[in-house]
Amino acid sequence: MTADATLTERVLMPVASDTDARTACRVLTSYSPDRVIAVHVIEKAGGVPDKASVEQRRNSARMTFAAVDETFDDSRTAVETEIRYGTDVAQAVVGSLTVGDGLLASGDRGV
Repeated sequence: MTADATLTERVLMPVASDTDARTACRVLTSYSPDRVIAVHVIEKAGGVPDKASVEQRRNSARMTFAAVDETFDDSRTAVETEIRYGTDVAQAVVGSLTVGDGLLASGDRGV
């Protein structure tokens, strides 16, 4: 197995919106990853009222995940989705990392 193959076995991809997801997915499709774990973080306000209800934010996450599923629908890439909650988005994303995640992809900054 090559180093490149190892890096793309499991790709953790944080996604904030459907547009963000499509951008990151476009880049990732050229690598043909075995598995993509799309993570959407619902940011909590930390003691003050949230801007939107949790259910509204979950619906937004589902739309974001639909964009990921749509992109990889005709490929051999398996897609997992995960909603995380936290007051620090970056920390919540890093908390999603597990041993074996070879690449962290971001739509804003590329792969």
